[in-house]
Amino acid sequence: MKRLFFILLPLLFFLLRPAAAAPVIHYDHQRFNADTMTYELTGNVSVATEERTISADKAIVSFLSNDLRASGHVRLIQDGLTFTGQEAYVSGARHNAEIKGPLRFDRDGLSITADEGTYDWKTKEARFKGHVVYQKGKETGRRDSLIYNVKTGQLS
Repeated sequence: MKRLFFILLPLLFFLLRPAAAAPVIHYDHQRFNADTMTYELTGNVSVATEERTISADKAIVSFLSNDLRASGHVRLIQDGLTFTGQEAYVSGARHNAEIKGPLRFDRDGLSITADEGTYDWKTKEARFKGHVVYQKGKETGRRDSLIYNVKTGQLS
């Protein structure tokens, strides 16, 4: 139980607003590195908060920066959006996630694939780059880069 508490403590600062409930964390194995002040979580990793859920094969949580690096079958779900990829870096302080692909993004009526992308949950803007292919309703297109405004639903 004490081990779980030490994992929850940095994640509280990393993933949540001050008044939010504690995250629900699952993993098969964990290891703490005192030199880097990081927890390495492996096997069926899942971190769920009121705002977002991140799942992956592996995640490293930094005690010092309160950031999370995930790899292997990464899935981030937030604001009705789903991002999947092979790697992700999530920064609570910067209010964003960087996902490397191949990346797939899904929202009702919209699907985007790209080499990589970012999502800023403060500005509600998703940016994609590298071999971007999108389908919005009957509209399909290809671009080198694309910005999706979650608030307005506009692609640019």
